[in-house]
Amino acid sequence: MYFSHHKKCREELRRRFVKAELALFKIRYETDDREERQEFMRVHKFGWAEADDKEMQLHGDKLAEASSWSTQAANAQEKYYKVKWTRVPDLVEKRRVFLKDGMAYVPAREQSSIVFQEFSSSLEKALERTAKELPRLDEDTRIVPILDNLSQGFLAGVSSEWTSASTTADGDEITADMVDELARKHFPMCMRNLHECLRRDRHLKHYGRLQYGLFLKVLGLSIDEAVAFWRRSFSNIQDDKFNKEYRYNIRHSYGLEGKRANYAAKSCQQILTSDQPGAQDSHGCPYRHFAPDNLQTALLSTYSSQGLTSSDLPEIMHTVKAGHYHVACTRVFEITHSAQEVKKGDGVGGGDSVTHPNQYAARSRELEKAILDARKADMDGDVPMS
Repeated sequence: MYFSHHKKCREELRRRFVKAELALFKIRYETDDREERQEFMRVHKFGWAEADDKEMQLHGDKLAEASSWSTQAANAQEKYYKVKWTRVPDLVEKRRVFLKDGMAYVPAREQSSIVFQEFSSSLEKALERTAKELPRLDEDTRIVPILDNLSQGFLAGVSSEWTSASTTADGDEITADMVDELARKHFPMCMRNLHECLRRDRHLKHYGRLQYGLFLKVLGLSIDEAVAFWRRSFSNIQDDKFNKEYRYNIRHSYGLEGKRANYAAKSCQQILTSDQPGAQDSHGCPYRHFAPDNLQTALLSTYSSQGLTSSDLPEIMHTVKAGHYHVACTRVFEITHSAQEVKKGDGVGGGDSVTHPNQYAARSRELEKAILDARKADMDGDVPMS
C-alpha cells in the first residue's frame, strides 16, 4: 500500500484512490457493532463537542427542522455534536444540519458523516505529503517501474458495474439504423475507430468484430438487429459467405450457439491487456496503441465537432505518455460533453474515470436524455391551458 500511495499523488489518481478507500472504510465501519464504533470514536478523538441542554433548548425548533424531526419533544431525545461546518460539507449541502456561528450541529444519527469526512481528509493529506517525496523516489530507477505498474493497475482494476458481466442492454433497445448516429454522438474513441474502419473497409477482422459486436450487444442491439447491422456493413460479401462465416459467430456471441455462453463486453482493462493488435488490426485502445501523431489527428477528426480543439491535445497527450489511458479517455469525455455542463474533474459522474466503453456511451446518452427531457418539460409548461 505504501508504494501505491506514491504514484497516486497525481490529482486524478488520488481522487480515485480516496474514493475507493472510503467505500471500503464505510463498509467496515457500518458492519461494526455499536460498541466497536464507540471505541473507535473514543480512541481517535474526533474533536467534536456535545451540545449542552441550554443550546438544545435555545435552538430546539431549528434543530428539529434541520433534522427532520416532527416535534421538538422527539428531537430532545437526540444528542447533537458541534463541529466546524467545513467538516461536514455533505450534510450542509443536503441541509441536514443546523448552522450557527460557523458551527454545524450534527445529530448523533449523522455522526458517521463526520467520521467519513475525517477519514477522507486525513487520507488526502497523507497522499499530498507523499507527493512531495516523489521527486526523490523518481531518482531511483528501480522503483519507478514498480510505481508505474502499480498505478496503472489501480486505474485498470477499480471495480465497475461494467467490468463483471454487462450482458444485458444498458438502455433501451436500439436498431441497426441507429448505430451511425449513436457512434457519432456517444461512442468512446475505441468504438468510434472500429465503427469508422467498418464503414471505410466494409469489414473488420475477428478481434475487431468481437470487441465491437459485444459493445453493441450491451448497448442494446438485439440479435436480429445485430445480424442486420453486420450484413449491411459487409456489403461486399455474398449472402452464402456471410451466412457460413459470420452469422454463426454473431449468434455465438449472443449465447445462441456453441456452449451458449452469454459473453460480456470487454472492459478497458481487457482491451488494454488482451489480444494486442497488429499493424493491420483496428481493435484495441487508440490511446495506447496509436502512434502519437496518429492519435492527435484521430482525436481532432473524431471529436472537433463536439468541442475538442488542438489546444486540448497537450494535456491529453501528456496523460497518454504517462500511461494513464483511462484518464486521457475521461478527459476527452469531459471536453466533448462540456455543453452538457460536464466540468474538468467530473469524469463520467462523481469524479469517476472511464473503465468500460459501455460506461462511456451510457453516460453520454444519459446526459443527452436529461437535456431533451428538460426541453420537453419546458415546452409542456408553455402550452396554454384551454
